[in-house]
Amino acid sequence: MCGRDCKANYHAAGASPTTLLARLLEQSAAGHAKLYPRQVPGFRMGLLVGRMPAWKPNVGRHLLVGQQRTYCVQLRSSYSMNDLAILILRIAVGIIIFAHGLHKFQAWDDLNRIWREDYGLPPGSVGLAGVVQIVGGVAITLGVFSPYVAPFQIVVMLVATWVAIWKHREPFRSTPHGKGWDVNFLLIVALLALMLLGDGKWSLVSG
Repeated sequence: MCGRDCKANYHAAGASPTTLLARLLEQSAAGHAKLYPRQVPGFRMGLLVGRMPAWKPNVGRHLLVGQQRTYCVQLRSSYSMNDLAILILRIAVGIIIFAHGLHKFQAWDDLNRIWREDYGLPPGSVGLAGVVQIVGGVAITLGVFSPYVAPFQIVVMLVATWVAIWKHREPFRSTPHGKGWDVNFLLIVALLALMLLGDGKWSLVSG
């Protein structure tokens, strides 16, 4: 049904394959278009027959059928790239957080004294933060409920940022002469991204 001439990659500005499919279904339900799904190895195919909708797809080629235009929308499976990106982000963030949590137990005596005397934090805060970071780092790396683990890590990083700014008077940017809180900011943003993105398909809890 979908010939070689109408096999065109779909590259609509700002529209993901999921968004396109949702719009196609909306148009189909309204009677403005009809979608003929077809599976091809490595691609998700669809033949859209209908009048030009307001959200005109930016396809490379089209065929004229009477007063209507026939589109063959070829959706390349981008989910694998998205999941790979999430996997890379999870591994990087998880390893960093795990390393910070492990360090808290390796330098337990010094950190426990500094946190209690200099920062005014209650006793046992170092151990609690260390456990949260170790468990959270492993969970994020393996992809186990990252959106629910990330908020706890953000709380720990916010406390670390508070210490860096108001206790150590650190600048934002790290330099060869001293560290700043830019890495803390980067981790917080990365954790927020994981809260929105989820674990991805390449994870232990992938559905």
